[in-house]
Amino acid sequence: YDKQAALADFIERVKQYETVYEPLSDEEQTSYIQLVNAGAKFISSNVDGYVMWKVQRLLGSVHIGPRTIWIGLVGQTENDLQGRLGGDASLTNAGIAYGKEMSNVINTREQLTENDLSASALNLNHVEPTLVLTGTLHRYAVMSSLLLNQNVDGTKTKQQQHQFMTLAALNELCAGDMSGLTNLELMKRFPKECDARAADKLNYRYPGVGGESYIDLVARMNEIVCMLEQSRGNSIVICDRSVFRALMAYFLGKTIQELPFLHVKPGVLELRRSWKGFSVTQLDVTIGKPTSIAGAGTEAISDRSNYQKIFDLSHQCCVSDTNASF
Repeated sequence: YDKQAALADFIERVKQYETVYEPLSDEEQTSYIQLVNAGAKFISSNVDGYVMWKVQRLLGSVHIGPRTIWIGLVGQTENDLQGRLGGDASLTNAGIAYGKEMSNVINTREQLTENDLSASALNLNHVEPTLVLTGTLHRYAVMSSLLLNQNVDGTKTKQQQHQFMTLAALNELCAGDMSGLTNLELMKRFPKECDARAADKLNYRYPGVGGESYIDLVARMNEIVCMLEQSRGNSIVICDRSVFRALMAYFLGKTIQELPFLHVKPGVLELRRSWKGFSVTQLDVTIGKPTSIAGAGTEAISDRSNYQKIFDLSHQCCVSDTNASF
């Protein structure tokens, strides 16, 4: 399209708006939040209550400075290999190989975006180190160490180039009493729970201490979203399937009803910010294996006639179905 014509049209529309615009004043006692120059100036008045506070927090974080967010799916764990749900298992050899290749992919893309950040006036000639966010479980620590030490040319990445943060809010959705069970054990011991989750995957909460629903997950992801929005530098998030879906839903503009069923591909989702919004690129990781276990009540295991079939598949390490729904 013609950029000059688009700019001229926009300027003309602004002039038309100016003829009818009525500025707000404090005397009107109206609740409002005003952003000036895409967040360069932030004004709020009569903002009260929980919802308005949340809106103010988010709008105060959003900016249009160029940067890139990489969301990487964690590698295969020993529990994946055994077909067990959740837990704090270590990565398998295939998971480590996947993590190394994912680190190569991200490091390569990081080098391509350095010029964009350096040239950004919003960064005031200061490029922030890449923010790396992970959960607190062992597999995330291993993935982070691979990212820190693995560079495309075989050298070590300088630690000061990355700022690492471990946050419990980025842990996978907790399965409560079902954590550590195989799909066969789930269907035998908790058939009603599996049916309940299959009927309402969004609102269903796993039983037992710490058990969560996708609604609970969304609530704890609020702070993560604000951190990613307000960051002036690049960001990397390493997470499991459920957290991956929550971030996808936010940045891709999906509804909360769609969230539990979003397709998660192995590899890295790259989100590049510009004044037009986020552009999305899927970066494939073809070496090793990512996490793949399915949760209770998914389509893959809801048919009880398939008990033994699912059990056999889990022990054959069948991880080709990368859209398994946790």
